[in-house]
Amino acid sequence: MPAKRMRVLLVGSKEHDSEWTEHIRTLEGFGIDLDLIQGRDSPEELAARALHGNTVVIVDISEDPAWGMQTVSTCRRIAEQVPVVVVTDDSSIELSRRIRRSGVFYLAVPPVTPEEMLHILQDAFRYMEHRKSSASTCKTKKKVLIIDDDKDFIVTATVPLEAEGYSVCSATNGKDGLKKVQAEQPDLIILDVMMEHLSAGYEVNQAVKYKDEYKSVSNIPILMISSITLDPATRFSRAGEMDMIMPDDYLTKPLAIPEFLDKVRGLLGGKK
Repeated sequence: MPAKRMRVLLVGSKEHDSEWTEHIRTLEGFGIDLDLIQGRDSPEELAARALHGNTVVIVDISEDPAWGMQTVSTCRRIAEQVPVVVVTDDSSIELSRRIRRSGVFYLAVPPVTPEEMLHILQDAFRYMEHRKSSASTCKTKKKVLIIDDDKDFIVTATVPLEAEGYSVCSATNGKDGLKKVQAEQPDLIILDVMMEHLSAGYEVNQAVKYKDEYKSVSNIPILMISSITLDPATRFSRAGEMDMIMPDDYLTKPLAIPEFLDKVRGLLGGKK
């Protein structure tokens, strides 16, 4: 946990809501200061308040989605370095995509226990500290290339990577991804499996590691991330030439951000 006093700006919740009351008591018990905003301050005023101190913003958009989303977008614009957690009881795909594309740190759909919210906030504060630390260094940024046909996933992965101090570029299919590998010379490739066809990711992996035309980039580590729960070693345990198939590491979707960042750091040798 960060050494500085932690503060949460809680926007749009109801004081009489027993769930939020329990959250507040739990969070305060762990040394987190709660600033409960229940009026309708302008989004600009709320964003300005978020800039003070070691602050994470929680916006509950359940009661007024339009105002809530305006607040979220304003916070992301004015207080870009501040993590924003959105709470909504609307689990529709359309709203979820809109929220994730706004660059929020986490989307929580009730019921969320106090312990779960505490873990979310702990991750958010770590995320913010990493971002501050990255901003204070003058080292050349490490570049990460994301190859994935899911634009929502690209946004979801890009936000924490950039907060960690990495430079991020992307491609939405294997063919363009291979072009960008050569053009961008990234330090790490994050690779989906099923794109323009079911095994596109494996073809990219094999090309980068073994084809002569990619010899200059063959040492770039590849982190494969897919909704396929079986890792390649298990899925293709009886296949010949296993090395031709295997990425350097593998994760399944949806992303667990702390584990994801640990994998990235490990593949990059802890460097940014």
